[in-house]
Amino acid sequence: MQIKVYNGKLEPAREKETVFYIQCKGNNAGRPLKEPIPNCWEVRTQRSTDFEILCILFESKILSVFLIGSVIPFLRLGDYKKIINPLLEKAIHDNRIINLHYLQIRKIEENIQNQEKIKSILYELKKTLSNEVFKKLSIEI
Repeated sequence: MQIKVYNGKLEPAREKETVFYIQCKGNNAGRPLKEPIPNCWEVRTQRSTDFEILCILFESKILSVFLIGSVIPFLRLGDYKKIINPLLEKAIHDNRIINLHYLQIRKIEENIQNQEKIKSILYELKKTLSNEVFKKLSIEI
């Protein structure tokens, strides 16, 4: 696994490589992301389940102890690496047991994304119907 500061350039993933991002500043520092933001680190790994493992770490709120900064909280990259390396090694050894949980987390994330798409489509439908009704009302006036 390689973690480095994101430089703003999207480099394509190599064969069998998973690329994702970790937010490094703000109240959600440590949150894994599929798309980069200005304040993030780039993670390149050979295991696709590393994203879910780091989601578990973020959701557990363990990282809040390591946030520093009085105005804008942030994580140090060195501290983050020290926290995640033992957890990732443990996850490798417990592969058979934990894999089911990773898959469940991935499916939940996919369902959330699908729900967001449905919500967006419903808002568009609502807006379109409202415009149609308004057009009919304004013609009659």
